[in-house]
Amino acid sequence: MKTSIGASYNHSGSATANINVMNFRLGGNYMPWKKHSFDLAFIQMFRNTDQAVENPNLNEMTCTVGYNYSF
Repeated sequence: MKTSIGASYNHSGSATANINVMNFRLGGNYMPWKKHSFDLAFIQMFRNTDQAVENPNLNEMTCTVGYNYSF
């Protein structure tokens, strides 16, 4: 089994707007047999901005599950 974890932060600023984005990532891979692989990925994103947009504070979560077979 393999696992991975990561985080990132990005700030963008100008005279008219400031945007902050933070991401957290978690992933895993399991190979129970030689040609079979199961994958799981989880991503959480937080975005804050002072712009006049519909959702200035956005939180988004993505989860992906996968299966691979090599032949």
